[in-house]
Amino acid sequence: MHDPAPVPSTPQRPVTDVYHGTEVVDEYRWLEDGADPRVLRWSRAQDRRAADWLGKSPLHRRILREVSAWYRTGRWSVLGIWSQGAAAGSSPAGPRVFLLRSDPRHPRPCLWAYPADLAARRGELLLDPSRLGGRSGLSIDLVSPSPDGSRVALCLSRGGSEQGPLRVLDLHSKRWTGETLPRVHGATAGGSAAWAPDGRGIYYTRYPGEERPEADRAFFQRVYYHPWGSDPSGDREVMGQELPRDAEIRLAGDPETGTLLVTVAHGDGGEFSHYLRTPEGRFLRVTGPKDGIKGAALGREGLFLLDFRGDTGGRVLRLPPGEATWPRRKSCSLPVRGPARRSVRTIMPSM
Repeated sequence: MHDPAPVPSTPQRPVTDVYHGTEVVDEYRWLEDGADPRVLRWSRAQDRRAADWLGKSPLHRRILREVSAWYRTGRWSVLGIWSQGAAAGSSPAGPRVFLLRSDPRHPRPCLWAYPADLAARRGELLLDPSRLGGRSGLSIDLVSPSPDGSRVALCLSRGGSEQGPLRVLDLHSKRWTGETLPRVHGATAGGSAAWAPDGRGIYYTRYPGEERPEADRAFFQRVYYHPWGSDPSGDREVMGQELPRDAEIRLAGDPETGTLLVTVAHGDGGEFSHYLRTPEGRFLRVTGPKDGIKGAALGREGLFLLDFRGDTGGRVLRLPPGEATWPRRKSCSLPVRGPARRSVRTIMPSM
């Protein structure tokens, strides 16, 4: 093995912080500023040393061969998966699922489409954000396919800000439709969207604008509805006035029943509320923050709840549709009583 080039010197430039009266000194904090010319010179020197060692190493060809093979195999990980919903059969491409996929060939996670049975080895690349964003880069933060799979609503943010509007990509033309919904996704509470069952509009989260002080504009998420083809300034708020400042909202729709599930995290303390929008347009609370229900999902057989009350270690409950008399109750918080209590069934006890 050859001798590598000398190690570049790393000067110590102390930076002192005081935490609760205790001084903490860091001699290398200065290296965190990637735009500092001194850091750039230090990084280039490290790169030259690494290139010198690799170029002269007998292992160089083997390392290059194995890394190249790893890139060719296309090993990837899935960061999110979405299905089209009930109207999938109307798509010319047939039923599909959409994946937010990370792989070695693309600098940033990309949006792909696969047949619903995932039988195809190769998917269709729908959107590569690294080709859109220039040097600062765009990232995909939110994905919501339309019920028929012809369009996808997306939020993209620049430079890791996690802040961006919602836009719609037409999958036939591979072009943006031109509609933009403001303040949908943010760094504090994220963002969410769910299409109306007929595909003519979309429910989405929105952060406040100038109607609130600057300090509040990253909080107070609300749910709005936008009919496609209309002016977003006329979108109506459909839910959220009763929610706390730090509410984090997630939306999920069931195209078959027209039901919308709203999951609200009350900050980061592990407490959740769940609401259902009835076909009449009312939002009714099913669980509250003290009920111990940590998750919920819509299905053909009703609403499934992840229950962590008591010492059970967790169990899955099913609330069949219609049997809980949701339209006739202002609240159906668990533990439920009366007809709703008899409707809740345990389908998976704790292990």
